[in-house]
Amino acid sequence: MGSLIERLSSLLLLICQIVGARHVENSPCRLSLTVPLEKEKVHKYENGSLFHEGTLYPSHLYWTVDDTVRGCVCELRPCLRKCCQEGEVLSDGEVSECIKPRKNVVLPDLRLEKDQLGAEIQDIRNIAEHFALVRNRICPTKSYKLEPEKFDEDKFAIVENGSLRTGDALHPQWNFCIDWHESLEKVIVLKCLEPDAQTVLPATQTIYPIMTIVSVPFLIFTFLVYAIIPELRNIYGKTLMCYVACLVTAYCSLINAQFKYLPPGICVTIGKKSTTFIRVFYFARAFACKSTKRTAYLFQTKHFRLLIRKLEKYLAGSRKIITKLDVVRNNTEKNT
Repeated sequence: MGSLIERLSSLLLLICQIVGARHVENSPCRLSLTVPLEKEKVHKYENGSLFHEGTLYPSHLYWTVDDTVRGCVCELRPCLRKCCQEGEVLSDGEVSECIKPRKNVVLPDLRLEKDQLGAEIQDIRNIAEHFALVRNRICPTKSYKLEPEKFDEDKFAIVENGSLRTGDALHPQWNFCIDWHESLEKVIVLKCLEPDAQTVLPATQTIYPIMTIVSVPFLIFTFLVYAIIPELRNIYGKTLMCYVACLVTAYCSLINAQFKYLPPGICVTIGKKSTTFIRVFYFARAFACKSTKRTAYLFQTKHFRLLIRKLEKYLAGSRKIITKLDVVRNNTEKNT
């Protein structure tokens, strides 16, 4: 019985979502370009039009979604999207979020520099004098911050109809929003990432981190074997332990950076530390190779000396041969 109720509930929820999606598709304008029309502030006329805060909405320019009447204000006058709600600003950092100001200050009206406005509207002091402000930051996918102080291609200007101009490109109102930076010293533009512009990661960028994760347990097991068995804790074993420890640390840092978003400062720190560990790893590997080479050389030299002694005993009757062997032995000892 309980399972049947759960299935019926899931089916009902799915139907509601489908109906809601179709309703949004059939709406007269984009949801991101609408404002809520509060019932207590709305006056309805006999012809179906709604009057709200100085703007008259014809019957075909408003609609209801989630029990809220929304008016297509951008169809009636130039509009701009304000990213945050009243009394909020955009935070600093790579990912800007809407936050309350740190100090209890009265936020000034939105205003832009003259070079950030089109030639027709450079005389306006307050953005709200010319544009209707729509408070939301709805984007089809994700958004990113324009940084005109760092990149010339991010320099922008708002034109008379509310569109955003960057270089030769013109972006509609639903494609971006603006708001104060938390310092209240500049206005930030958040631009929506186009669905077609999303970077599709190749399969290798997913496979490599997974294979790295698989290799880490084996490296840890190798480290433990050399750490536990006393016979392996010679100079070569300790070098190999250092080699493996550096590799595990570097791999863990890289895995964390690849599977999780990190602030730029932390990401740079992890990158530098990983580079350091990888350098130590190569140094330890080179040291281990030289140690192995020297061990092999000493092993060969030791057996060569034993062979010469046997030959000396065997050829004791021939002083000429013994003299030559002495010369060879002395040269061998000097080289070692």
